Amino acid sequence: MGRARPEQNTGSHDFKPFSSSLNPTSSVYDAFPSGHTMVAWAVATPFALEYNAPWLYGVAGLTNLARIGTNKHWVSDTVAGSLLGYGIGRLFWESSRAPGRNKPNVLISPSGVKLSWDLY
Repeated sequence: MGRARPEQNTGSHDFKPFSSSLNPTSSVYDAFPSGHTMVAWAVATPFALEYNAPWLYGVAGLTNLARIGTNKHWVSDTVAGSLLGYGIGRLFWESSRAPGRNKPNVLISPSGVKLSWDLY
C-alpha cells in the first residue's frame, strides 16, 4: 500500500502508493498491512477453530504487540494484518471441513509462495 514505517518519523499519513519493496530506497514504505501479523493469525486461526483453543489468538496477538513495540508498524497496520490473516486462516479451515469441494493449494517455489484454488 506504500505506507511509511513509524521508525521513519514521517507520520502515519505518509504514503507512496505502488512503491516496490524490491527497491532499497522504497522498502520503508511497506508497513501496511503487517505481513508478520498476517502470517501469525493465518497460522493460529485453523488450530484455534479446530481444537476450540481461542487462547491461540492471544499468541498471535503477541506478534501485533512485538511489531508495534519495536516501532516497525502502526497499530492499524497490525490490525489490518490480523484481519487478513484471520480471514485466510478461516478460509483454509472452512475449505478443509467441506467434503467434496475443491481445496486451496499452497505452491512453494524458489520465486515465492503462491495460492492456487480451483473454484469450479
